[in-house]
Amino acid sequence: MILIISKEKAELSTEEVIDWIVFFGKFFIRINGDEFSQKGNVEISLDNSELLIKYKDIEIPFGKISFVWFRRWLDRDFYDLYNNSEIDYSIMDQLIFYQSSNIISLRELLFKYLNKKKWLSHPSKIALNKIHVLVEASKVGLNIPETKICSTRKDLIKFFNTHKKIISKDLNDPLFFFDERNYYTSITNVISKRKILGLPDEFPPSFFQKLVEKRYEIRIFYLNKKCYSMAIFSQSDKRTKIDFRNYNEDKPNRFVPYKLPRDIEKKIILLMQNLHLTTGSIDMIKNKVGNYIFLEINPAGQFGMVSEPCNYYLEKEIAKHLISQDNG
Repeated sequence: MILIISKEKAELSTEEVIDWIVFFGKFFIRINGDEFSQKGNVEISLDNSELLIKYKDIEIPFGKISFVWFRRWLDRDFYDLYNNSEIDYSIMDQLIFYQSSNIISLRELLFKYLNKKKWLSHPSKIALNKIHVLVEASKVGLNIPETKICSTRKDLIKFFNTHKKIISKDLNDPLFFFDERNYYTSITNVISKRKILGLPDEFPPSFFQKLVEKRYEIRIFYLNKKCYSMAIFSQSDKRTKIDFRNYNEDKPNRFVPYKLPRDIEKKIILLMQNLHLTTGSIDMIKNKVGNYIFLEINPAGQFGMVSEPCNYYLEKEIAKHLISQDNG
């Protein structure tokens, strides 16, 4: 049996994979991390060393599960304590930390009992460090942008004076959250000298890179030693020139299927193997002089935006891969 670990909101791509699993007539069970962590949805019993976990009144059949697909667990805005008028706001952070530690404990218990199963995207393998990934990418022969992590204005000015055009990015995963009306996320920004001079002498460690002037972007979905690539022509729009995620609905970018040079594909496959990743989304740029520049990996693997424009039917390919790995 296949176990899919996901979340309840904004998981259209996951649901399309599930549609294919149903089409092929295979059994699966789905656990949503946000629902697993909510009131009334989980029951755990321990009797004579036998552990029983129920999710929505259904026993999780650990013995029948042979393959696990981990997509996501829950959103960072999950801890909804701010709307509780009975809570003292002066201790809000401590309460959120306490609640999150309890939920993490439940999650780790679940994962521990699934640890010996086969996985697509094991949680322990997808907690990537951006700098480590860049180092490993360079080791396999991929070009990477000049990168700097610093925490003083003096060091940042030196980096700026060396490269003239620089950007700032998230040091870890992008910030994102929802409210009732909007979706918020952090994006890559160009850093001017004026912005630098407006900074304090010291600031938290932050991630900077030389700005790569691009001909176009390349998004690659990787699955089981195969690359599905797409070119994104985002360089002509001021909004998407630096970060495609700053999307312009009034002027959509053009997406086309793309064939990477074989030597670049081989390096990507070697990189993913070295990082023990069986799937993920890779961002690259082809610069104005024709070189391929590696940027980063999203180990959760956002495949929907590559699948539809390029007619790759990745949802079907993922479903077939899950089924091929299932012994049940």
